[in-house]
Amino acid sequence: MIFSWSRSTCEVRSWALLAPVAVILLPSCGKNEYAPPPPPKVTVQQPEVRDITRYAEFNGTTRAVQSIEIRARVKGFLESMEYEPGEFVEAGHALFVIDPEPFEVAHQAAEAERASAQAEADLAAVEFTRTEQLYKRNATSEVSFIQARARRDKTAAAVLAAEASVKAAQLDLDYAHVEAPIAGRVGRHLVDMGNLVGAYEPTHLADIVQYSPPSRLLPRQ
Repeated sequence: MIFSWSRSTCEVRSWALLAPVAVILLPSCGKNEYAPPPPPKVTVQQPEVRDITRYAEFNGTTRAVQSIEIRARVKGFLESMEYEPGEFVEAGHALFVIDPEPFEVAHQAAEAERASAQAEADLAAVEFTRTEQLYKRNATSEVSFIQARARRDKTAAAVLAAEASVKAAQLDLDYAHVEAPIAGRVGRHLVDMGNLVGAYEPTHLADIVQYSPPSRLLPRQ
């Protein structure tokens, strides 16, 4: 009896060990079906309500159309400034005045020199005409005729030189009144009033900038 019980126990134990293997080896009788993945997690933010600024886009330039340095072209003391820094000015607008008195005196002296040269030329022309008539009548020598003609031509050249001096003096007088060469906005003055300018080089007085082409320039105050 004891041996028979022990055998039965061993058989039971053997079946107990083989049972999981049998379960694993048994073919599945069910059917595989596709199970979709769960939906992804997303972050949700409630919309914010606030005022916004509307912008408009336009074509524009990133640099000035023209930028010019205003410089003194004659030597003298800066007497006055005829504009406000940042002001829009038209071409020809007065900007600075350099003491014009020395240039006025030089212009008057050039005018006097021209008048004197013109008087000498008129006298030489009359003398040449008279000498020419005498020469045609053989009443004077050829040398006198040539000398009279030379004096006429020389005094005529002196008149031209005197007229050039007058123009040069007039230019200096005009340059004493510094004007805007273009229409645009003028910056601050770089030299204070009373300073000597143009002594060794054309002194930089200010800058004028043109932001738009001349056809579209509009003064903005």
